[in-house]
Amino acid sequence: MAEKQSQANNIHEILNKYWGYPRFRPLQEDIIQSIIEGNDILALLPTGGGKSLCYQVPALAMEGICIVVSPLIALIQDQVNQLRRRDIKALMLHSGMSQESIDITLDNAIYGEYKFLYVAPERLKSKLFIERLVQMNVSFVAVDEAHCISQWGHDFRPAYKDIASLRDYLPHVNFMALTATATPHVKKEIQDLLGFKNDKVIQGSYHRANLAYHVHCTENKQSILENLIKPNECTIIYTRSRKLCEDLSSQLNRSGFGACYYHAGLSHEERERIQEEWIDDKHPVIIATNAFGMGIDKANVRHVIHIMAPDSLEAYVQEAGRAGRDLLPADASLIVSPTEGEELITRTKKLQPTREEIKRVYLALANKYRLPIGYGKDSKYHFKLLETAQRIKMPAQKVLHALKVLETNDYLHLSDAVYRPSEVKFMTDGNALYNFEIKNEKYVPLIKLILRSKTGTYDRFVAIDENRIAKILNSSVSKVERHLEELDRYEILQYRPKSELPILSFKQDRVNEDYLRISSESLEEYYKRINERIVGLRNYFEKNECRSVSILRYFGEEGSKCGICDVCSGKSNVSSPKPESVEAQIKWILEQRAVTMQSLIKEIGSDKASDVMRFVRKSIDEKTITLGKGMILILNK
Repeated sequence: MAEKQSQANNIHEILNKYWGYPRFRPLQEDIIQSIIEGNDILALLPTGGGKSLCYQVPALAMEGICIVVSPLIALIQDQVNQLRRRDIKALMLHSGMSQESIDITLDNAIYGEYKFLYVAPERLKSKLFIERLVQMNVSFVAVDEAHCISQWGHDFRPAYKDIASLRDYLPHVNFMALTATATPHVKKEIQDLLGFKNDKVIQGSYHRANLAYHVHCTENKQSILENLIKPNECTIIYTRSRKLCEDLSSQLNRSGFGACYYHAGLSHEERERIQEEWIDDKHPVIIATNAFGMGIDKANVRHVIHIMAPDSLEAYVQEAGRAGRDLLPADASLIVSPTEGEELITRTKKLQPTREEIKRVYLALANKYRLPIGYGKDSKYHFKLLETAQRIKMPAQKVLHALKVLETNDYLHLSDAVYRPSEVKFMTDGNALYNFEIKNEKYVPLIKLILRSKTGTYDRFVAIDENRIAKILNSSVSKVERHLEELDRYEILQYRPKSELPILSFKQDRVNEDYLRISSESLEEYYKRINERIVGLRNYFEKNECRSVSILRYFGEEGSKCGICDVCSGKSNVSSPKPESVEAQIKWILEQRAVTMQSLIKEIGSDKASDVMRFVRKSIDEKTITLGKGMILILNK
């Protein structure tokens, strides 16, 4: 008891020493105290609420190492780098690492007095990981982005269901689950699937008093966009398209706005440079895909603008929440076309693969990586999405959906993009190397530079930077890379060029594609979840009601009107973005209110009366519409 009290007393000192903050944000201290007291806890804090500190501070106060399960390798790398910059000892373990690196990392976790081990969920079932885990002094387990464990969460990850198995090996260790976005259904499922021993939930409100939400319905998005941007105001503009990122950046720069762009198609070095320049306010405006923003805590973002609707309200709230983290007034704007809601539904349905298309994707991957039937379990390959999509003549997004279904059914796993720097390891002894250098003088400067600047090159792979080597040798990068490849062929060293590709892992031996076990129920359930999230997003931007109230209701929270969004301030221009088809118009109208058949026909048009009546009768038979008292039509939700 005295030990726990001492740990609780130390948390303010730790906060100030490592982060320089004089006090905690709302609810952070309650969450920290709860895990120190020995509770399982679910912490729900909106984007910008400081979730990371909720497990980092108590981990530093408590004895042992904290296991942090996180879904995104890029986020893991970012978190570990941030901790190391604060002189906090942290390790990471993910699918992009070599077996040798994994082995060294696990030894360090046991003997190296490290405070954090970040783990991608796919590593949890590894026999090597479990063998070393039981030797670790684990303080507690932190599950970041915990909504990923729920099939109703907006980014379900099947491997998250393996987290609860850690309790078999760590029976007395408590769990902390953290997320920014979770509906009531998802919250309960997180606790159930993680085997919580107590019902402890600490939840911040989704209401952001300083953040004004706006929806702009227009055919001319470019014009609205330029009117929304203010000179020298820190702004993030989100779009789905890499090309649009680049085009918008050029257009805004021509209009006098200092803009840059960021997407996954850029090299690691370019993304790092752009991100740092934006953080240092060298570019007030950044146009990005959703590859940008995760793990970035820039407090002075005044405006987040979406020029295309994202896939879900969860994703929108998370991205919009990057504005106003300094608690000063900020704006979040969503620019939609009058038909965007219907287009979202159409595009979503179009990109949902059939069972036969899922088989085609599986077959193409098995053939590409030359896996015979009955082999391939645990094998890993770098994956190029666009190349795969072009080979099988299928839209890239549909291929991704097929991969998600295959992952849900435990056939494979696709990681996010993994950046791995170039590495070398010398393979020959000193005498052989000396004889080689005498006969091949052109390689000598490169060999000697690597041996002088790196230690342990005969024992393990060490990271190198071809750009830096080229500068020191007054050479070109391409020449350095060519010489390294040639030295690899001569078996002087092993050279692993840098890579930024996702890793595709086969979780089972290859089966004949006709024997893939994908149930119709699981497929329908997967599509149902996607469609329900689209409906939630459409309700947000198509209905004329307080934007904050709409968000709060979606996440199961009651709230009063915010007074500052476009609807509350009387500036909403969202009138009636009706869908085109009669069926969609009927659903759209009934989602907003109950009406009589006569009113429905009048609103849609008397020339379409027969189509209206036909669809309504069919819907009543299917019980999707109820005919109530007074001949009122009610949509069954």
